Amino acid sequence: MKNQPHIALEITSKSVRIAVGNEVNGKIYILDLIEKDCNGIQNGFIVDNGIVVNTIKSILNQIQNRFLLQNKTKLLQRITMLSMKQLMI
Repeated sequence: MKNQPHIALEITSKSVRIAVGNEVNGKIYILDLIEKDCNGIQNGFIVDNGIVVNTIKSILNQIQNRFLLQNKTKLLQRITMLSMKQLMI
């Protein structure tokens, strides 16, 4: 079966945490984890939905940018390797 990505969201008493993992052979491996303090949460209660939503969006954007950068880096490495192979021919 193809590897399946998973995203977990945890809202703690004062922060928001998002983990991204990949399922391989029934086990989940964490690829990235970001946690941010959130003023919209006080003593375990959400007191401002907008702040919490913006914190979640901010973390998701950070994760997305990290993965895009990693994928671009991998692509550049592959292009470089292919170019080097062509030079050797």
